[in-house]
Formats: sequence, structure tokens, C-alpha cells
Amino acid sequence: IDSLNAIIEHGNDSLKIDALNELSILFCESDLLRAEINARNAIALSKKTRSQSLLARSMLRLGSVYDYKEKFDSASMVYYQALRIAESINDSLTMGKIYMNIGVMHYFQGNINEADKFYLLSAGLFSRLGNDENLSKAYNNLGTVRRKQNKYDEAISYYNKSLQLKKKLQRGIPITHVDP
Repeated sequence: IDSLNAIIEHGNDSLKIDALNELSILFCESDLLRAEINARNAIALSKKTRSQSLLARSMLRLGSVYDYKEKFDSASMVYYQALRIAESINDSLTMGKIYMNIGVMHYFQGNINEADKFYLLSAGLFSRLGNDENLSKAYNNLGTVRRKQNKYDEAISYYNKSLQLKKKLQRGIPITHVDP
């Protein structure tokens, strides 16, 4: 936290925004008010810099804070605003992360089919990007959905794909392909 605060004091605007978003993530577990303040500050600074990519990522953070607060209407509104921005600049990585968070939001609301839809969208984007870390998370979430739907064979398949990616990432081996 001290290192992030030092970046906020002395870094350039891009680094400050990233640090504010990281603080927001850290505080989601312990202090939701501070998490929200940091996310809002990141949004304000992103608007000042006119960086649409930083703005979309900062809005994603604020949506996560609303998820933690179980303010799902607010989270949904912010996620879809962030998604429109990410789509307008073709920021596929941020789009994938937003899809994942929308899926999580639906999952915790009990909307399993909607969660599944957004997890599949995120998995598709992460697969095309070759982003194995986030693809592993998407597969894990898809496994959780399939388990909830009592589709145990499919759940095990997704969990195994997630585990395969995690093991390869831990060993530092580049992954060229994992079957969807």
C-alpha cells in the first residue's frame, strides 16, 4: 500500500491511475469506502488524461466495488458503460475482463445462464488473445457454472483445462493452444 501511495504522489498520470485501481482492488477486502474512493479517483484522473482505455479499466474497478457492496444495479450500469468504451477502442483485453465481471455479477445474483453466457464470451476473447492467465480463470468459472447446472462431466472438463493452464503458467511454459 505504501508503494502504491508513493506512485500516486510522484508517478505520471498513467501510473497513478494504475496505482489507484490496485488500491481499489486491495481495499475491496477490508474497506469498501476506500475502495470506492480510489476507483472514483482513478476515473476522474482517467477523464482528465482523456485515455479511454484507462477510463474503461477504472470503471471496471468501480463496478467491482459495487459488486462487493452487492449494489448490482450500479455495478451493471458501470460495467456496460465501461464495455461500450472498451468496444469503441477495440480493447479486447478489457472487454474480456468486463465480460468476466458481468458473469460474476450474474452468478452471485443467481442468474446462472447469464453468467455462463458472459464467461463464454470472456473465454473466447482470452483464447484469441492468448491470455492464458485470464483464460484459466474463465475456464474455472465455467466449471463452477456447469457444476451448479449439475453438468458434472463438463464441469470437470473446464476445471481440468483451468488446471492445465495454471500448471503451465507456474512452470513458465508458453501455451500455444488449449482446446475450448
